[in-house]
Amino acid sequence: MSQAIKILAQAYPDIELLAHPEKNCAIIDFTAPAPFEANLELALENQATYMIGTTGLNQEQLNSLKPASQKIPILWAPNTSLGANLQMELARISSQILSEFHVSIQDIHHQHKKDAPSGTALALQKAVGRDCEITSSRTGEVAGIHEIIFSSALENLSIKHEVLGRKVFAQGALWASLFLSKQKPGLYTMKDVLGLPQ
Repeated sequence: MSQAIKILAQAYPDIELLAHPEKNCAIIDFTAPAPFEANLELALENQATYMIGTTGLNQEQLNSLKPASQKIPILWAPNTSLGANLQMELARISSQILSEFHVSIQDIHHQHKKDAPSGTALALQKAVGRDCEITSSRTGEVAGIHEIIFSSALENLSIKHEVLGRKVFAQGALWASLFLSKQKPGLYTMKDVLGLPQ
């Protein structure tokens, strides 16, 4: 992810890549849950904007974002793809309208991904707002496929999103970081970046 972000950032004349954090910089974090606390502290020390794309964070770690966001702008996104975030909004709307339909989620990722279900699958489940089965598969080098299926005896509705390359996450992270740079301290989501209702 860091290499993809470095390459894509070159297209933005206003972005300067830093070797180390500085005051009022932007930090984009796609590391792992273990160094999360240290990275958050680094962002607070430097009054940086903090864009987090790390999945697998526990509830205590997620809870720590709220008090920190009173001091700096923070955005946590289990998926920074614009299409995946639109899929979540479509899932929310569909679940409200198709309230009697059975819902299931397919979650397919590369064999190296450690968390299952993925953060995106859990975010889709949250968007649905009710119990639904998640089936996770880890195989090959699949960048990410998520499909949510609404089923009844008479019809099925499938909303599928497929990542064709991991650069899509880097692009979304850059857009989110540029959005954060214009915000006051607070806790933001990709919905804010896309201008979607909360």
